[in-house]
Amino acid sequence: MKRSVLPILLIALGAGVCLLAAPFFGVTTSPLSAALDPFGAGMEAVVFWRIRVPRVLTAFLAGAGLGVCGMAFQALFRNPLATPYTLGVSSGASLGAALYLRLGLAGTLLGAGARPGRPLRGRRRPPCWCTAWRGRAGAAPGRRCCWRAWP
Repeated sequence: MKRSVLPILLIALGAGVCLLAAPFFGVTTSPLSAALDPFGAGMEAVVFWRIRVPRVLTAFLAGAGLGVCGMAFQALFRNPLATPYTLGVSSGASLGAALYLRLGLAGTLLGAGARPGRPLRGRRRPPCWCTAWRGRAGAAPGRRCCWRAWP
């Protein structure tokens, strides 16, 4: 074997081992029986196949994609210090992410929601000034809010 091929094979072997071993480790370790039962109804099998494996594959593909894009930038500009800021790719990605969130586009990848923070926003609430005004003396009794758009 040539000397230049051996490091690449070792890196690929290490990445494969990490990809296969990563779903077994987490807050609690998953037993091997969970991996051998992909359609099992046990909680460990469900967590392993529906949560851990998709997350590991998504992280692996995202990292590989970023590595390939970085290599393409460096090859295109023939500069080992080339970054995504060179052509404004980072700014374009920021604009795309902002439009995606602002327009409320929905999408999933392997069952994982594209907007994970949405359930954390809470229910609809009136502005603080409305709540403060409502508690003052002289406010109309029986009205729930000073602003008509809020119930």
